[in-house]
Amino acid sequence: MRFAKVFSFQELEQEEGGIPAVNAVRYLRNSNFKPQLINCSTIENELKVALSLITGLIEDGNWFGSKTPEKLDPCEIGVFYRSRKTIPLVKELQQQLEKRSIPYIWLSEPHGKNRDRVWEKGIKFQTGGSCKGLQYKAVIILEANEMPLKVADVTENEEKKLIYTMITRAEDYLAVLCSENSIFTYKLREVA
Repeated sequence: MRFAKVFSFQELEQEEGGIPAVNAVRYLRNSNFKPQLINCSTIENELKVALSLITGLIEDGNWFGSKTPEKLDPCEIGVFYRSRKTIPLVKELQQQLEKRSIPYIWLSEPHGKNRDRVWEKGIKFQTGGSCKGLQYKAVIILEANEMPLKVADVTENEEKKLIYTMITRAEDYLAVLCSENSIFTYKLREVA
């Protein structure tokens, strides 16, 4: 809730035809687990942290050293990323999951149309833009420092809407990983 509030649409209602804010508290599940912002210092460490979080949830029922009510099925975990720059990290994480026989589905595979595979077993890897309308018990956001994306045709307000969407896909467990700082990670750090 705290993370989502940072990027809520209240300030956007008057600008660019923003979407009115919703009362996020009303729709959140009663989870005792706070969202986590993890500065991993390097992309390699980000990979290790993501893998540790995934295996902890699936194999041990563990989230940042705390016991979860139950172990998660891989299909209850979503891993999101913002830009193509993150694809090598995604591929490396997928290779590590294969070594552990943990199934995954790449819903946003480059040049693929895999959204219809959302019901298949496995961790779901997808872009932030493709996660709209989906929910997962656990969400891990990779390379949050890539937001806001710095390209000519993308506004900061569009990026706020996107990260808000990514953050609010998590029902119980949310980890936002970064290896550098950005405007958005500074904002999240203020409320973490």
